[in-house]
Amino acid sequence: MRQVIGIADTAALTTLIIHWNLCMGTIASYSADRPDLMLILEELQSFDAVGEFMLTEVGHGLDARSLETTATQLQDGSFDLHTLKVTAANAMPPATPYSSMPRIAVVFARLVVGGEQRGIQPCVVRLHDATTMAPGITSRLLLSRPGAKVVDHTVTTFTHVRLDASASSAAALTLRKTSAGGSWTTSTASPSAPCPCPSFTSRDFASAPTCWVDTASGALTCASVFDAFATATIAEFMEASSQQVRSALATIFKQTVTHTTKPLYTEMVERCGWQGLYNHNQLQELALAVQGTSIAEGDILVLCIRLASEVLLGRYNLPEAKDPTSLLAQHELGICEEARQLAMAAMTSQGSNRNEEFNTMILPRVRKLVLATGQRAAYEAAVASGTMMPAMLGLYEASCILEDPSWYVKKAGLASADVYRRHAEAVHELLPSLDALLQNTGGESWATAPILEEASWLDFIQRLPTFRSEDKTNAQGKRAAGQGEIKWRL
Repeated sequence: MRQVIGIADTAALTTLIIHWNLCMGTIASYSADRPDLMLILEELQSFDAVGEFMLTEVGHGLDARSLETTATQLQDGSFDLHTLKVTAANAMPPATPYSSMPRIAVVFARLVVGGEQRGIQPCVVRLHDATTMAPGITSRLLLSRPGAKVVDHTVTTFTHVRLDASASSAAALTLRKTSAGGSWTTSTASPSAPCPCPSFTSRDFASAPTCWVDTASGALTCASVFDAFATATIAEFMEASSQQVRSALATIFKQTVTHTTKPLYTEMVERCGWQGLYNHNQLQELALAVQGTSIAEGDILVLCIRLASEVLLGRYNLPEAKDPTSLLAQHELGICEEARQLAMAAMTSQGSNRNEEFNTMILPRVRKLVLATGQRAAYEAAVASGTMMPAMLGLYEASCILEDPSWYVKKAGLASADVYRRHAEAVHELLPSLDALLQNTGGESWATAPILEEASWLDFIQRLPTFRSEDKTNAQGKRAAGQGEIKWRL
């Protein structure tokens, strides 16, 4: 039951994972000989408060080593938790009284003791009492995510929040584990690439992580190739005398584009980190639109079954490759010939294509067969357009080869290492041109995502529903009516 119960309410599942595994798990690891922390654990265990985990900052994603929030030890042993600037705001964990339950968060901050940096360390912070935000804490409610049950994700800042070292109401975790600079938090964050927030723009390419450059170059290349492919397909469609061939051309284009773009959108969402999950940054909206396109006007799987079956049975022929010596053309010919032999064998033994053997051997291959034809046709269209850089052609070809590397190793004589080297070299060769390619898309006028520019992002955050304490000062008198809070407007 525990494996499937989350299906009933994914929002509750998300809350419980954070509450038990991240918040309680972190506090428990420091709770030996700490009665104050044990009291907090008991409160969380009985679910008298909801636990949160704040490791992600707007400007750094999960790059824990670059966190900017500070926890400065004061002379009386307490701590001053402070968000220095907008890039240090904590992103996503629910932090408002929206749920009408108190919230306690493990907040990661850069520990400063006597002016000395002690690494990234966790602090326990009471965010609110179910009705009112704690003094100095401001939380802005993000818009709901598409396709997900509502969780009150937020962007949260701390303005000189006083953490009493001894009081369980806001206990700072022990200093006895600070010598290594929070090595376990770094190892936790290391598998996740830092997000180049707040924007994906051309100026980020030179310093962006390799995984981001790979995704961006692939997306720009496919956009250019498919533009040429669309032009060529329309021309062939208009010239075709057979309605069957026209339908086949449309199916090939649809399968090739949707098959390629769906994982590209997934990659782009992931590379943007938590920012990519929201509709206001457009990626999820576009990804869902592509998903719908693969179903609309004919489910693509059904269309591929019909097309592949009719071609294998010889009912009509598709336009032949313009360059049969190219690797993509050889791949298309090779897998189609293999499928044709299997289809003929099934028909010979059963007397018809409407049998279990045909379904078993051919139907799982139909998408791959149609895709192979589409990849070859798209590549030829890009070459024929005369507008594509050799590096882009090389990257598209290398990306297609990576779709079926075993065939190219076995049948085309490529070494396994060469398959991946081709792709890596193509990405590297294209890197100096990514800035120009991005500008040449003409997409800037249509891109409304707030993360594209710092000014639009700050303005967007400023307009979100805001929760803050009504207090006038803190224990040290540092904050009065919001004094000291970071400014979200430029």
